Amino acid sequence: MKYFIIFLIFASICNLLLATDFIIDVYGKEKVKVYDIDENNFFRIYSSNGVFKTNNNIYGNTECDGTTEIYNKETLFNIICEFREGENIAHAILKNNKTTKGTEKEILTKVVFVGGTGSWKKLIGTHCTLAYVEFDEGASHSKIKCKLEE
Repeated sequence: MKYFIIFLIFASICNLLLATDFIIDVYGKEKVKVYDIDENNFFRIYSSNGVFKTNNNIYGNTECDGTTEIYNKETLFNIICEFREGENIAHAILKNNKTTKGTEKEILTKVVFVGGTGSWKKLIGTHCTLAYVEFDEGASHSKIKCKLEE
C-alpha cells in the first residue's frame, strides 16, 4: 500500500510537469451588426477590442474581427483574433467542430493559434477550447484553455 501511494504521488507530479493548462481570460467591448433571418438563423458581423490576462501573468490587448453565422442550429465562424503583449503578437482563429455549441450570446468552440512572435511562437498549431459569453451593452468575457505539453 505504501508503494502504491508513492506511485500515485510520483505519477501526479510527472503529469503536472508534462502537461499544464494555459488559460487566457479576455474581457472586451464589441460591436455587432446582426442580420436576423428568423428566430433560428442569423448572420453577425463581429468586431471587438479588449484586454487579456493569462494564468502565468502575461497581459495585453486584443482585438477580433469576422463573422458568425447560424443556420438551422449549425454555427459557422470566420473570426481571427490578435493578442498583443508589448512587441509580441499572437494570431488565433475560431474553428468549428463537432463539439461547437452555442446561441447568439454564448459559444463553446475550438481556437487554433496560427501565428505568433516571442513567447507566443510556442503556441502555433495549438488547439484550445474557448467559452464565450456576451453581456448587455456589448460587454463580453471569453476564457481560452489550452493543454500544453512540456
